Amino acid sequence: MEDSQEGNGEKRSLYALRQRGLILEYLKKSEENKARNDKERLDSYYKRNYKDYFELFEGPIKDKKEGLSEVEKGIQEWLKANK
Repeated sequence: MEDSQEGNGEKRSLYALRQRGLILEYLKKSEENKARNDKERLDSYYKRNYKDYFELFEGPIKDKKEGLSEVEKGIQEWLKANK
């Protein structure tokens, strides 16, 4: 009976080690993708919440050929990329 308990303990131990390895693998993969996922979330947030706002500025600056500020240029570029 003692042998079967030792066998069960070893099986549980191996199972725990595999689970730990799997968790560590997922954590590593998650950490590697963190920057990309953060950027995707931020871009999604901007698209949902600022597109209408930026489009309001597009009208007056659309016909401007010269004298665009850096902000106006940025708005135009953002709208081009996100239409």
